[in-house]
Amino acid sequence: MIQERSKKIQLLEGAFGGGFLNSDGVNFHMCCPQCKDNRTSKKKLYIQLEGGWFHCWVCGLSGKNINFLFRKFAPSRAKACRDLFPDKSTEAVVLADQIEIPDLPDDLTLLTQAGKDPDARDVMTYLKGRGLSQGDMYRWRVCVSNEFKFRRKAIFPSFSLDGEFNYYTARHIDETKFKYKNAKIPKNNIVFNEIDIDWKSPVILVEGVFDAVKCPDNTIPVLGSALPTSSALYKKLKQNKCTTIVAFDDDAELKSHKVCNRLHLAGCDVYSLLVKNGDLGSKSKQEVRNILSQIKPWSRISLLSHKISSIKSGSML
Repeated sequence: MIQERSKKIQLLEGAFGGGFLNSDGVNFHMCCPQCKDNRTSKKKLYIQLEGGWFHCWVCGLSGKNINFLFRKFAPSRAKACRDLFPDKSTEAVVLADQIEIPDLPDDLTLLTQAGKDPDARDVMTYLKGRGLSQGDMYRWRVCVSNEFKFRRKAIFPSFSLDGEFNYYTARHIDETKFKYKNAKIPKNNIVFNEIDIDWKSPVILVEGVFDAVKCPDNTIPVLGSALPTSSALYKKLKQNKCTTIVAFDDDAELKSHKVCNRLHLAGCDVYSLLVKNGDLGSKSKQEVRNILSQIKPWSRISLLSHKISSIKSGSML
């Protein structure tokens, strides 16, 4: 695996110049051959080394078959590319017909590259007020748009394992009745930002995207407090028998137990904790680390204990 990854990096650097590998070893960053900007700070073309998808956050050059990139910009190395990145274009066409892609505005821009636009500055100020650094904004690919229905909203896009955009949730920075705008596709069909997830490592489940931002890597926002067995997230956790930490707010205690029980029955090692005095998104990263250090193994006795305590307090089961 490591040897194959090294060969791919050597091929990419030989064709397009130097780059660097993400700390998770998944994505390789390099200068986009279409943008042709060789400054170190402009290595905005992401390439997923396993699947070969690519996306440039500057000019929008993207695709799920890196062979296209070589045919267009480095034809002399196209054969070497095919040897390391098998052409999956036929498979991709079939999958494209099955996946519903949500609409995004044409002027979508990374917040960290939005310049002096006043609304973008207000979005950044709002996020900083909620404890996000510029690094967090870049890490979570937070975007902005001046299109009316997205204006003055922090847009958190989601990408599939293959790097395909598949969902978004947008938070209005002003006080309003409707704080969030979500993609109009079933959220249970996607794993939010699966592109960033290592299924072989412990996975943390939280309720919302701001909770996830405050947590360590390998955290997935459930976008609620339920985990149906029909959901893509449940199926992935079950398939990989993941060690899973369920960190929901204390007002969703019963739902947390139901999720833990469902994952336990799926063969996962389950740990849990209830977040008190506000959600994780309202706390500092240090506070979140301290909270996560208090996780405890979950068992069916935990569920029974909860039901007994509910009876004692007069709650309905």
